[in-house]
Amino acid sequence: MDARSSEVIRKKLDYLEQTLAEIEPYLRTSYAEYAGRPAHRRVTERLVQITFEIAADTSDLLVQAAGRRAPGSMREALSAIRELGVIDDALFERFSRTYVGLATASFTITRRWTIGSCLMQPGACAKMSWPF
Repeated sequence: MDARSSEVIRKKLDYLEQTLAEIEPYLRTSYAEYAGRPAHRRVTERLVQITFEIAADTSDLLVQAAGRRAPGSMREALSAIRELGVIDDALFERFSRTYVGLATASFTITRRWTIGSCLMQPGACAKMSWPF
């Protein structure tokens, strides 16, 4: 990996850490408060979206730095970095369960809250947990 790619990846990871810190206060509220405050809900959902975008971008960069073709989807990107040994099978499976839920167009607010709650409490959710 060249120095420029390494620096871009490092900056992406710093941004991911910053975004996770930003979302934390929003995840400490009750479900009733989350559901009752549309602006609060939109901020939380946008920060989750940004987090996944950073993960996708970083994965693409890692795959390309390894000399492979750019992945066509988030799932392909995560599969590729699993093959490269960047993430293990357990982390990939956790991501797959979470991402499938995020990619589904028919969200319910409860499902959204569950995903959001899992961001800061890995393993606290029975069917979903934050992959990073």
